[in-house]
Amino acid sequence: MSKRFLVIACLLLTCGLLWGCKKEANGEKVAGQETKEGKKDMVLNPVQLSEAISGVYAKALSDVVAALEGNPAEEEVREKIEKIKEDAIKELVALGHKKQAMSDEQKANINFMVGMNIRGVEGFQAYSDAVEGYKGDFHSLLLEFNVITQYADFELLTKQSPEEAKRLGVKVE
Repeated sequence: MSKRFLVIACLLLTCGLLWGCKKEANGEKVAGQETKEGKKDMVLNPVQLSEAISGVYAKALSDVVAALEGNPAEEEVREKIEKIKEDAIKELVALGHKKQAMSDEQKANINFMVGMNIRGVEGFQAYSDAVEGYKGDFHSLLLEFNVITQYADFELLTKQSPEEAKRLGVKVE
């Protein structure tokens, strides 16, 4: 296939996804609308949800880079890294529940958009460089941030990390 064909195909697919997401959002509650209980109802359309998931990923990487600034010893920073991970997991699982309420087509669109959003995310190189100097179990913990978006994809989480899904009460129906 030619490069030109791939570019055109990607543009058409992206336009179709965005048009479909906009179409689905019409007539539904708007994100941030007040509920009967006086709380903000955070109904998100697929584009907003993919951006939120990608944002959690980018923030987690940024927080890891900040925590590892100056190459602190593992003992000094492990607890902070574990907290960054757990905070990101909580946010992603909450977003995953919103995603689970959507159609299979919407979920597939979200997965595609998240994949596109996190490719070349700003700060990834800094994250890779910061992680490079660590070894063993701690290095493995740091590398888990690479795939942290799986916590918003319950199908993937239950397949790749069934014990973690069970710990979080994540079920796929």
